[in-house]
Amino acid sequence: MRRMVLTVLVVAGVFAVASAAQAASILDTKHNLSSVAKTNAGNIQTADTSEVCVFCHTPHGADTTVAAPLWNRAKTTATFQVYTSPTLDSAVGQPNGTSLACLSCHDGTIAFDALRNQPGSGLFDANAPSAGWTFAGGSNKMPVGRITNLGDGAADPDLRNDHPISMKYSDARSPSSGSALETSGFYPLQTNGPNGRNYVNKDTATFDIGALPLYTSTIGGAEKDYVQCTSCHDPHRSDTQTFLRKSNTGSALCLTCHKKDG
Repeated sequence: MRRMVLTVLVVAGVFAVASAAQAASILDTKHNLSSVAKTNAGNIQTADTSEVCVFCHTPHGADTTVAAPLWNRAKTTATFQVYTSPTLDSAVGQPNGTSLACLSCHDGTIAFDALRNQPGSGLFDANAPSAGWTFAGGSNKMPVGRITNLGDGAADPDLRNDHPISMKYSDARSPSSGSALETSGFYPLQTNGPNGRNYVNKDTATFDIGALPLYTSTIGGAEKDYVQCTSCHDPHRSDTQTFLRKSNTGSALCLTCHKKDG
């Protein structure tokens, strides 16, 4: 009897661990647009596919011009109005690198189901047309008016009210800094991350969960110190509601990079 109870407890424990693991996956985030149920509330889902990863990735026929792994989506060709400020020294150009992958949904102009390689056999189209699926909420694009629609879904997408992206962190300056070169307003860039990745981790020269990674502007680019959307957001993360790489309690995420005098 004792052995049976112990076995039941062990099995229950395994299922509990499995359930916890599943709850902490991409399945439980707002990036799950499939018919698979999720507990993290979000109303943009379709009943037309149960595949979760297909909305961004494909094992075959990926777009190799996008700086994101095995990219399966149509990419934006829009020209954006970019962030500007009289206190900004680093030049902000048109979005590039991994930020372009994010904007393939978040500029509001491209359908969620605009996929190169749709689920099933023989549904590949390099032009990535809409699959014609129906999404909850009535629209197959990022709804206008949401803060997540970064470009407002307009013909001239506007990023001027969003944190600048696709700029070189090493060019950052702080006019409020007391240093002669105005560089002490930002923590130093570190270069000893995995696979040679550059990152910022406040005053700790260690690549860990608190580090914010920097990226290239192109695939395989030599300069690895660009701030991109994925520097602050991890698209697969479920333990922070807005996919932040770390909690922003006490502005901890902001203060990973920004070092204010005084």
